[in-house]
Amino acid sequence: MTLSSDSSVRDVDIFNIGSGTTNYGMYGNSVTDVYVSNVYVEAGGGGTTNIAIGLTGDTQVTLENVTAFASKTGGDNIGLRVAASPDGGPEVTVHGGTFTGAGGTNAYGIQVGGGLGTFLGAADVRAYSQDASNTNVGLSNGNYPTVLLQGGFFLGSGGQRAYGIENSNSAHLEAEGVTAQGESGTNKAVALYNHDDGRAILRGGSFIAAQGSGQYAWAIHNIGGTNTTLEAHDVTARALGGAFNNQALRNEMADTVARIYGGSFTAQGGNLTAGLNNIGDLTVQGAVAIGENGTSNYGLYTLGGTVRADGCHFKGSTFGVIETGGTVYLAVSQLDGGMQRTGGTAQCYGTYGNNYSPYPCP
Repeated sequence: MTLSSDSSVRDVDIFNIGSGTTNYGMYGNSVTDVYVSNVYVEAGGGGTTNIAIGLTGDTQVTLENVTAFASKTGGDNIGLRVAASPDGGPEVTVHGGTFTGAGGTNAYGIQVGGGLGTFLGAADVRAYSQDASNTNVGLSNGNYPTVLLQGGFFLGSGGQRAYGIENSNSAHLEAEGVTAQGESGTNKAVALYNHDDGRAILRGGSFIAAQGSGQYAWAIHNIGGTNTTLEAHDVTARALGGAFNNQALRNEMADTVARIYGGSFTAQGGNLTAGLNNIGDLTVQGAVAIGENGTSNYGLYTLGGTVRADGCHFKGSTFGVIETGGTVYLAVSQLDGGMQRTGGTAQCYGTYGNNYSPYPCP
């Protein structure tokens, strides 16, 4: 189905199982004032790309309680694609609904890409990606768009890399009360992957990375240098099951910025666990970070960069805090498991151990 301006589509089922290079179930290019409600859309052809719903150009569309499913092709399968063109960037509003990409090389529940004018606002949606051989992403946001999320569930499952949400290349993401999960990637599973100048603001919500037999589980992975920023308020992050290491927050690469206000960060199992792992620029206030049930367990593991921590609880059976490089400032925080330093510099004020006795920096 090709959408037209000033129209509505309701209570129908739409299928495209053609064999073209790109198969759309529903397509809109530079259309305005379009309302789609209670519709099932499926793209299941044998071409290179299947897109259940594709919206591009200077487009304004509202989707309500829509189910979109793309599968079968050996290339990319995308439930909903929102992308800019030379005609402009779409503005798309989504209320409820389920968007699924399954199988092929790469699968995306929702993919947003290209252009400063591209916008997606979504409330209480479900975005699933599964069974692609390479990458599975529940929601992918890249190359300058803005995405605002309220509630909803975002899942990437299987393949080599599984991401619940990916935000990259100067994209802006704000998410409130979402649940994001990456699971069962043979290489890595990540609930939120914010990278290469991505800007992400999180308010509440749950971020879970769960492995079966894969190598790495990182609930939140933040990487990309000075212009990559993460701000997280009262989130719950949990990483478990990776054979090599499990980290609730991995703040990687020099000068990558993470600001953490409250919340809990728990890593479990594998060779190494870290509630918080830092090489960049990390500020953390009022948070709990725990590493447990692995071979080596740390609440905070800093290899470089700068950490400023106030009013936190760091817990690990190996060490509550380990520093191998960089600079660490700790104030009025509990070092449950003690602290080990093999490099870098540290300054502590009012730190204490698991028995609440003073524990100065070693």
